[in-house]
Amino acid sequence: MPSEPAAKRTANNADELHDFIRAEREGKARNLIESGEMGHDHKGRKMPRMDGDGLYASIFQAAMGMTEIIRAEHLNHLQKEGEAMYPEIYPWKITGRTKRGNQRVTNLAGQGADQVSPTHITKSQFIDLYSAVSFANAHGVAMNVHIIIQWGRMGYTNHVEAAQVLQDDFFRHLNGWYAYKNKVRVKSGQSAFHPLFWIYTHECSRSAGFHTHILAGIPLEIRQEFREWVKNRIAPLSKRSPAPQGIVKVVGPPSDPIGRQWRYFQYLCKGLDPAASVRIPRYKSPVPMSGFIRYAYASPGCIECRHQVGKSSNLSRAKREEAKYKSALEWKMFHKAHLYSSLEYDFWHRRNAAGGWNKGVTLPEGLL
Repeated sequence: MPSEPAAKRTANNADELHDFIRAEREGKARNLIESGEMGHDHKGRKMPRMDGDGLYASIFQAAMGMTEIIRAEHLNHLQKEGEAMYPEIYPWKITGRTKRGNQRVTNLAGQGADQVSPTHITKSQFIDLYSAVSFANAHGVAMNVHIIIQWGRMGYTNHVEAAQVLQDDFFRHLNGWYAYKNKVRVKSGQSAFHPLFWIYTHECSRSAGFHTHILAGIPLEIRQEFREWVKNRIAPLSKRSPAPQGIVKVVGPPSDPIGRQWRYFQYLCKGLDPAASVRIPRYKSPVPMSGFIRYAYASPGCIECRHQVGKSSNLSRAKREEAKYKSALEWKMFHKAHLYSSLEYDFWHRRNAAGGWNKGVTLPEGLL
């Protein structure tokens, strides 16, 4: 029996490959349309070009554009439109990368937990942490240093044990180190540093295990010393020897102190309970409190220690009440422009520009 001509076999193979690619593109286009992920795949990464000629690919191209540039312009327009409609909150969420092209719209009401029984940050905890940071700002201190301690990578599986080590072997020693630095500074004839303020939240992810996020106010003059101190303090606490790389990270660039502070704060609170809500007069339905966080919801995991969040004693509710202080959230000023402003910080520096712990610091001309 004569064999099929080579040219015909090649043509058939090409047709089959074309049909396979077409079907694959159609399936991807359909999945993207039906899932609502029109700009990016489910991980928030850039989506490949959708240049198929099938029904769903054609619908996708008509809705989103043929190229990444057109698609980015379209998403940019949607983002601005959404922010104009809902100026009080963040209708768009950052999903891991901060470039505009890598953000996608998030249905706030549809956010939920991604694992069984996560220990969410409650509404009252969120307000308390926010008020603590705002209170520090009212003392002229920007809490713009972010510390991450990876207990899981250090060999800790017991959350209670790790939380106790944090208190006894980190915060207690941090308070002592800071007091010593202050004592040396005053003895040299310089004005004292501002009080030491900090807050923290615990999380437990599948990949890294139990870990702690800390937000602290550390003077610029000793920030590099602080970085070295933290690394030297944490390494001996590791149960694994030698201590693994990357068990602690300290981030605190000096630029945009209040802007960074509030971005870090929102990141610490990305595990806020999706069911927590507030009433805003112009909205008919309750608004999820996660609307005041620019980052997409991320499950904090199941936290097994007693306190999921905490703060230094000088930021406690009692201290704030003693000072007759109420934060913007406690005054029910539910608008991101008010919540994350620098008003408290700027006011302190205007009032105390002539002296205090900021004496000798060059302040922006607009504050004087």
